[in-house]
Amino acid sequence: MKSIIRHEDKFELELAEDVGWESFNAWAKAFVKLRKGKVTRKISGPDAHLWEISISNISFSLCFVDFPDTVWIETKEVAGEEILKEIESELGEANHT
Repeated sequence: MKSIIRHEDKFELELAEDVGWESFNAWAKAFVKLRKGKVTRKISGPDAHLWEISISNISFSLCFVDFPDTVWIETKEVAGEEILKEIESELGEANHT
């Protein structure tokens, strides 16, 4: 299981390695709905997606790159670390069932 990475200016958590370019939008939509979040902006490029989202009034970036296929969430807000810890815990529980 992946852990939260603390950078100098942000917190980041890898969410999935099995989401592809074409399935990202549906996966991200379900993730945002599950977290009761709101999409504020979507950006797509030839090999990446970036969704800016808000969860509990905290800003996050939901990111995808296609080499290797990886999805992660990151925030620059210290308060967002607690939400990442909740997600990390839920991912750990899901991997043990």
